Amino acid sequence: MKNVGILKKTAVFAFVLAAVTALFVLTSCGKGTFGVRCEIVGDHAVIVRYVGESKNVTVADEYKGVPITEIADEAFVDEIFESITLPDTITKIGKDAFRGTKGMTTVTLGAGLVEIGENAFASCSALESIVIPEGVTTIGNMAFSECRALRSVTFPSTLENIGTRIFFNCTSLESATLPAKITTAPDGLFAGCSSLKSVKFEGAVTAIGVNTFVDCVSLSDFTIPSTVTSIGSSAFMDCESLPSAVVPEGVTELPEHVFYKCSSMTSCTIPSTVTSIGREAFIYCSSLKELNIPSSVTSIGEGAFESCKSLTSVTVPDSVTELVRNTFRDCTTLVEINLPDTMTTMGPSAFAGCRSLRAFTVPKGVTTVSTMLFTDCSSLADLTLHEGVTDISEAAFNGCGNIKFHVPAGSFAEAWAQSEGKMIETY
Repeated sequence: MKNVGILKKTAVFAFVLAAVTALFVLTSCGKGTFGVRCEIVGDHAVIVRYVGESKNVTVADEYKGVPITEIADEAFVDEIFESITLPDTITKIGKDAFRGTKGMTTVTLGAGLVEIGENAFASCSALESIVIPEGVTTIGNMAFSECRALRSVTFPSTLENIGTRIFFNCTSLESATLPAKITTAPDGLFAGCSSLKSVKFEGAVTAIGVNTFVDCVSLSDFTIPSTVTSIGSSAFMDCESLPSAVVPEGVTELPEHVFYKCSSMTSCTIPSTVTSIGREAFIYCSSLKELNIPSSVTSIGEGAFESCKSLTSVTVPDSVTELVRNTFRDCTTLVEINLPDTMTTMGPSAFAGCRSLRAFTVPKGVTTVSTMLFTDCSSLADLTLHEGVTDISEAAFNGCGNIKFHVPAGSFAEAWAQSEGKMIETY
């Protein structure tokens, strides 16, 4: 029985020794840092996991006689080290490869690299700068997102494809220059980059995506490239330092929230190719003083110019037949509004809170004065109604002072004004 026990212990020891030896072989991975685990796949090797403890990691260029060409998905996820150096044999960095790596301030990428995968360096909280080498053509979605210490990125001229939100919430990034082969600024490209001041595109960019610059509150040096023909919704939302904008010829739509709360923007040039201005496109652009709506525009969305508190004069072209809810609400310095007689509808609260508005003429095509249309227009003193007006809301003039109503003799407007005890002057 004693011999059997000894044999069992010997077998267990041999098994453990074999396992440790196998683990050592798997994690040694050539001449690089101990703990970098490799696997052979066909004619090349892949880094599949790091189980070491070194502060400075170096990846070897070969394993068992074959080149190491790839970092697998999640290979270094959530690991702790300060720097890593990759060999020139690496052509691909996989999805989530370094996501959440703690303490990593330096990454040296090899000259053979072609592709950086989705979320590859996401949430690398200590990474301050990175040079992406020539030869890289593709960077995947959110590749550097949440790298909150990242201040600078150098792109290669070979870069052709970039994913969405690759710098999402990189709150320390200050500037970026995109190379010539990039023709689209993808959705959310710089979203949340609150320190970003300057962005330049070296190529002929044709599209700026949804949320591309949202919450870039420091962005002050940016010109929309003249080659752009499409701008996505909320593209410049909360770009509070953007001083002005010139929308290029060829753009046909200013979608919802496109310049939402661009509170430093004093002027915006809208080209003759634009046909629609979307919902809340310029809401809270509190410094906007100059606005020319071209005759190509046929629709203006709800609250499009709400709270543009520096706007003093607006002319709406004949091509626009409807103003919907809140279009110019709380434009507190607006003193002059020129509307075409072709207009048929002025929606609720379209001019509510326009406290500097002193006179207004209802267009001849409008038959209904909507609810709260002029609420809190406290300076409104003269309002002209035409004989075609057949409906006036009880709440249309809430919060207004003593308005003199100029009305046609014998009209519905005259009868209404008399019944409400308003000051009247007939014509």
